[in-house]
Amino acid sequence: MAIEQFQQVRSDGHVIHETMDVTAIFALGEPRKIVELQWRGEAGPVAVSWPGGVLAKVLPNRENVVCIDLTEPKNARTLTVLNADGSVLRSMSISTGHYGWFEPARNSDPDVIGVVVDRGDLEVREVNVISGEIIGSYPTR
Repeated sequence: MAIEQFQQVRSDGHVIHETMDVTAIFALGEPRKIVELQWRGEAGPVAVSWPGGVLAKVLPNRENVVCIDLTEPKNARTLTVLNADGSVLRSMSISTGHYGWFEPARNSDPDVIGVVVDRGDLEVREVNVISGEIIGSYPTR
């Protein structure tokens, strides 16, 4: 089941469509937190609320959305993987540092995402979100 028409709703109601470029996003005004994720799945529209804020990205496989919950304190943030129907596939936490943001993965596997982990220094961890396995890591530039 593929994810189509992915968009993120800001706390001020403005919508960021996945096809928008940085100029269009800046034109929406002052940055605001993302409080809802919306997309079309095989069974129809899906909406997932995240009132405390979320960073989210559709995986290249177009079957999953990976999220960093900004509601939690930095040292307790989880990486949550949603299925195309909005259900939770898995949640992952780390014992040292915290998840910061997403970066492109060097690995071309469509189930892999790059996530920045801050442990005092910054590194990108490449995570296979289906298996939950960390398949590589490297320092950020």
